[in-house]
Formats: sequence, C-alpha cells, structure tokens
Amino acid sequence: MDLINFIAWLTAGAVIGWFANRMVMGQHSRRADKQASSEHDSSDTS
Repeated sequence: MDLINFIAWLTAGAVIGWFANRMVMGQHSRRADKQASSEHDSSDTS
C-alpha cells in the first residue's frame, strides 16, 4: 500500500509540475509577443 501511495504522489507531482511548466511557458511567450509588438510600434514613431 505504501508503494501505491508513493506512485500516486509522484504521478500527481509530475502532473502539477507539467501544468505549471505550461503556464510559465505561456506567460513567457505572451511577454515576448508583447515586447516584440512594443518594439515594432516604437520604431514606427521614430
């Protein structure tokens, strides 16, 4: 029973870690898109 508990916690941790990684990557790509568009906008005005 302890081994099954360990495997369940390990699997739950892996799923949570994968989900957190997806969230962080999404934020990084949104931030990069926003910076690229702001750099493009500022080059148009100069």
